[in-house]
Amino acid sequence: MTTPVDVLIIGAGASGAAVYGLCAVPGTDGRQAANYGERLMSQAKRVLIVDDEESIRVLLRRILESIPGIEVTLADGCHEALKLTSEHAYDLILLDLLMPEMGGIEVLTRIRAGSRNKATAVIIVSVISDPDTRIVCSSLGVRDYVVKPIERNAALAAVNAQLQLG
Repeated sequence: MTTPVDVLIIGAGASGAAVYGLCAVPGTDGRQAANYGERLMSQAKRVLIVDDEESIRVLLRRILESIPGIEVTLADGCHEALKLTSEHAYDLILLDLLMPEMGGIEVLTRIRAGSRNKATAVIIVSVISDPDTRIVCSSLGVRDYVVKPIERNAALAAVNAQLQLG
Protein backbone atom coordinates (compact mmCIF):
# COMPACT_ATOMS: atom_id res chain seq x y z
CA MET A 1 0.00 0.00 0.00
CA THR A 2 1.35 3.40 -0.94
CA THR A 3 0.92 6.59 1.03
CA PRO A 4 -0.46 9.82 -0.40
CA VAL A 5 2.10 12.03 -2.07
CA ASP A 6 1.85 15.80 -1.69
CA VAL A 7 2.65 17.50 -4.96
CA LEU A 8 3.33 21.19 -5.44
CA ILE A 9 2.37 22.04 -8.98
CA ILE A 10 4.10 25.07 -10.46
CA GLY A 11 3.86 26.12 -14.06
CA ALA A 12 3.85 29.11 -16.31
CA GLY A 13 1.12 29.69 -18.81
CA ALA A 14 1.49 31.15 -22.27
CA SER A 15 1.32 34.64 -20.74
CA GLY A 16 4.11 33.85 -18.30
CA ALA A 17 1.65 33.96 -15.41
CA ALA A 18 2.38 31.57 -12.58
CA VAL A 19 -0.19 28.86 -12.07
CA TYR A 20 0.24 26.70 -9.00
CA GLY A 21 -1.46 24.40 -6.57
CA LEU A 22 -0.84 21.79 -3.89
CA CYS A 23 -2.60 18.48 -3.90
CA ALA A 24 -2.37 15.20 -2.08
CA VAL A 25 -2.59 12.29 -4.47
CA PRO A 26 -3.49 9.12 -2.58
CA GLY A 27 -2.24 5.73 -3.68
CA THR A 28 0.42 6.99 -6.06
CA ASP A 29 4.14 7.21 -6.26
CA GLY A 30 5.93 10.48 -7.03
CA ARG A 31 5.95 9.95 -10.81
CA GLN A 32 2.23 9.20 -10.95
CA ALA A 33 1.55 12.25 -8.79
CA ALA A 34 3.62 14.44 -11.11
CA ASN A 35 1.64 13.18 -14.12
CA TYR A 36 -1.57 13.97 -12.24
CA GLY A 37 -0.23 17.47 -11.56
CA GLU A 38 0.53 18.03 -15.24
CA ARG A 39 -3.04 17.05 -16.13
CA LEU A 40 -4.38 19.53 -13.56
CA MET A 41 -2.18 22.30 -14.97
CA SER A 42 -3.46 21.71 -18.48
CA GLN A 43 -6.98 22.36 -17.16
CA ALA A 44 -6.23 25.92 -15.99
CA LYS A 45 -8.87 28.46 -17.01
CA ARG A 46 -7.44 30.95 -19.51
CA VAL A 47 -8.48 34.58 -19.07
CA LEU A 48 -7.62 37.48 -21.38
CA ILE A 49 -7.65 41.00 -19.92
CA VAL A 50 -7.90 43.79 -22.52
CA ASP A 51 -7.40 47.36 -21.32
CA ASP A 52 -5.23 50.21 -22.53
CA GLU A 53 -4.56 51.37 -18.95
CA GLU A 54 -1.68 49.46 -17.39
CA SER A 55 -2.90 50.14 -13.85
CA ILE A 56 -6.24 48.46 -14.64
CA ARG A 57 -4.55 45.45 -16.27
CA VAL A 58 -2.28 45.03 -13.25
CA LEU A 59 -5.17 45.41 -10.78
CA LEU A 60 -7.32 42.85 -12.61
CA ARG A 61 -4.40 40.43 -12.91
CA ARG A 62 -3.76 40.66 -9.16
CA ILE A 63 -7.43 40.06 -8.42
CA LEU A 64 -7.66 37.07 -10.78
CA GLU A 65 -4.38 35.49 -9.75
CA SER A 66 -5.83 35.17 -6.24
CA ILE A 67 -8.05 32.43 -7.75
CA PRO A 68 -6.24 29.07 -8.06
CA GLY A 69 -6.23 27.52 -11.52
CA ILE A 70 -6.42 30.75 -13.53
CA GLU A 71 -3.92 31.65 -16.25
CA VAL A 72 -4.00 35.35 -17.10
CA THR A 73 -2.92 36.94 -20.37
CA LEU A 74 -2.74 40.72 -20.75
CA ALA A 75 -3.43 42.74 -23.91
CA ASP A 76 -2.63 46.44 -23.85
CA GLY A 77 -4.94 47.32 -26.70
CA CYS A 78 -7.36 46.27 -29.37
CA HIS A 79 -4.92 45.06 -31.99
CA GLU A 80 -3.07 42.86 -29.52
CA ALA A 81 -6.41 41.48 -28.29
CA LEU A 82 -7.47 40.59 -31.84
CA LYS A 83 -4.11 38.92 -32.49
CA LEU A 84 -4.28 36.90 -29.27
CA THR A 85 -7.89 35.82 -29.80
CA SER A 86 -7.04 34.63 -33.30
CA GLU A 87 -4.17 32.52 -31.95
CA HIS A 88 -5.49 31.21 -28.62
CA ALA A 89 -8.75 30.01 -27.11
CA TYR A 90 -9.79 31.64 -23.84
CA ASP A 91 -12.36 30.69 -21.23
CA LEU A 92 -13.10 34.32 -20.40
CA ILE A 93 -12.31 37.77 -21.78
CA LEU A 94 -12.42 40.94 -19.67
CA LEU A 95 -12.77 43.85 -22.08
CA ASP A 96 -12.66 47.63 -21.69
CA LEU A 97 -14.88 49.70 -23.98
CA LEU A 98 -12.87 52.93 -24.22
CA MET A 99 -9.55 52.38 -25.93
CA PRO A 100 -7.71 54.65 -28.37
CA GLU A 101 -7.24 52.28 -31.33
CA MET A 102 -10.86 51.21 -31.67
CA GLY A 103 -13.74 50.79 -29.29
CA GLY A 104 -14.29 47.66 -27.26
CA ILE A 105 -17.61 47.04 -29.03
CA GLU A 106 -15.78 46.89 -32.37
CA VAL A 107 -13.21 44.52 -30.87
CA LEU A 108 -15.97 42.31 -29.51
CA THR A 109 -17.77 42.33 -32.87
CA ARG A 110 -14.56 41.19 -34.60
CA ILE A 111 -13.90 38.50 -32.00
CA ARG A 112 -17.44 37.20 -32.44
CA ALA A 113 -17.14 37.27 -36.24
CA GLY A 114 -13.98 35.35 -36.83
CA SER A 115 -11.89 33.88 -34.11
CA ARG A 116 -11.73 30.74 -32.04
CA ASN A 117 -13.39 32.78 -29.28
CA LYS A 118 -16.78 33.29 -30.93
CA ALA A 119 -18.61 31.84 -27.93
CA THR A 120 -16.16 32.82 -25.19
CA ALA A 121 -17.71 34.43 -22.12
CA VAL A 122 -17.06 38.19 -22.02
CA ILE A 123 -17.23 40.59 -19.08
CA ILE A 124 -17.10 44.29 -19.89
CA VAL A 125 -14.99 46.33 -17.48
CA SER A 126 -15.68 49.99 -18.18
CA VAL A 127 -16.42 53.41 -16.79
CA ILE A 128 -19.38 53.56 -19.18
CA SER A 129 -22.48 52.29 -17.43
CA ASP A 130 -25.45 53.71 -19.33
CA PRO A 131 -28.35 51.37 -20.18
CA ASP A 132 -28.03 51.78 -23.98
CA THR A 133 -24.40 50.62 -23.95
CA ARG A 134 -25.32 47.67 -21.74
CA ILE A 135 -28.07 46.68 -24.20
CA VAL A 136 -25.66 46.79 -27.15
CA CYS A 137 -23.13 44.70 -25.22
CA SER A 138 -25.80 42.23 -24.20
CA SER A 139 -26.86 41.83 -27.84
CA LEU A 140 -23.24 40.83 -28.59
CA GLY A 141 -23.33 38.10 -25.96
CA VAL A 142 -21.68 39.93 -23.06
CA ARG A 143 -22.39 37.95 -19.91
CA ASP A 144 -21.61 40.52 -17.22
CA TYR A 145 -20.59 44.12 -16.68
CA VAL A 146 -18.18 45.49 -14.06
CA VAL A 147 -18.15 49.26 -13.66
CA LYS A 148 -14.92 51.15 -12.96
CA PRO A 149 -13.63 51.97 -10.45
CA ILE A 150 -13.28 48.23 -9.98
CA GLU A 151 -14.53 46.79 -6.73
CA ARG A 152 -12.56 43.61 -5.95
CA ASN A 153 -15.49 41.51 -4.72
CA ALA A 154 -17.69 42.47 -7.68
CA ALA A 155 -14.92 41.49 -10.10
CA LEU A 156 -14.30 38.19 -8.31
CA ALA A 157 -18.01 37.36 -8.24
CA ALA A 158 -18.39 38.10 -11.96
CA VAL A 159 -15.35 36.00 -12.90
CA ASN A 160 -16.29 33.11 -10.61
CA ALA A 161 -19.82 33.06 -12.03
CA GLN A 162 -18.58 32.92 -15.63
CA LEU A 163 -15.92 30.30 -14.96
CA GLN A 164 -18.23 28.41 -12.60
CA LEU A 165 -15.61 28.36 -9.87
CA GLY A 166 -18.03 28.80 -7.01
